[in-house]
Amino acid sequence: MTFSRSIYRVLIAIKANCRGKTILDCTRNNSSRFAICLELERETIITVSDMTKKFGRKIILSDINLKINQGDAIAFLGRNGCGKSTFLKIVAGLMPFEKGKVTYCKKLKFGYVPERFPAMNLTMKDYISQIGRVLGLQKEDVNERSKQLFEELFMQDMIDTPIRYLSKGTLQKMAVVQAFLTTPDVLLLDEPISGQDITSQQVFIEKVNHLNHELGVTILCSCHEDYMVKAIAKSVYEISDGKLCQIKHTGRSEFDNLCKLLFVKKSEYKNDDILAIPQSVQSISVKPEQYEGREVAIYVLPSESDRVIRDMLHENFELRGLNDERLF
Repeated sequence: MTFSRSIYRVLIAIKANCRGKTILDCTRNNSSRFAICLELERETIITVSDMTKKFGRKIILSDINLKINQGDAIAFLGRNGCGKSTFLKIVAGLMPFEKGKVTYCKKLKFGYVPERFPAMNLTMKDYISQIGRVLGLQKEDVNERSKQLFEELFMQDMIDTPIRYLSKGTLQKMAVVQAFLTTPDVLLLDEPISGQDITSQQVFIEKVNHLNHELGVTILCSCHEDYMVKAIAKSVYEISDGKLCQIKHTGRSEFDNLCKLLFVKKSEYKNDDILAIPQSVQSISVKPEQYEGREVAIYVLPSESDRVIRDMLHENFELRGLNDERLF
């Protein structure tokens, strides 16, 4: 069995990065160099200063400045191709850039949940075992920890399946297992739940919040899902036209209590198996809709429930239930 060289290089880079107080400096000869950081900031663990990244002649990120503190939970939003994934890789030291500095003012260990995996013949179980070896973990510890994670993410029946045959959602869950084998200082999440089922998403968000709230792990997340931003993020930034701008964040406390609305499509209509949810409802839903036959459950703020009921009734749904529920 051959372990993917690209994945191995990524893991070695993550493991080796930030062994002391370092600066990734691209102001000299357009190459990445490390130097000793002479100033120690007590709370700030990563500082991005005037960083610019290009692909060819196209500027993806332009003069980016950001201070990342221990215990931060930051969500990065933006359209596809705006540079969110690129920014995460640069912060982790996995990608060079043309200008600026990324400064690490303490020893850091990164965990990384990538958006995509290369096709490999390794089984999921063998892959996780290889990851454990790269991270220097004991085989028994890897087996015990991965077994627990496989069970919590409902993956027990797929551990002997070659990676090349796994679905996007399963690959994302495998990436979660990889990242959670140890407790990192910084956890990078690149579109981590876009292919996962609802139950796995809930487990994932609970684990991320545990790492952040209880263990002080810094979370940097690229995502599109509004409900995930509201569930985990303490601050939110948008990348647009190469610039990084902080945007208003409603805060998690507002979403602690939701209104769960249960609707059913009227039986006299054809194509009952196709439940078209109005765009007006999708735009204010703070958690993915759950479907079962002709029924659909929608989660919104109590203040939005009247509007949702009105719009769903207009689309020939009937209201069957309403109750309060916590977000995640």
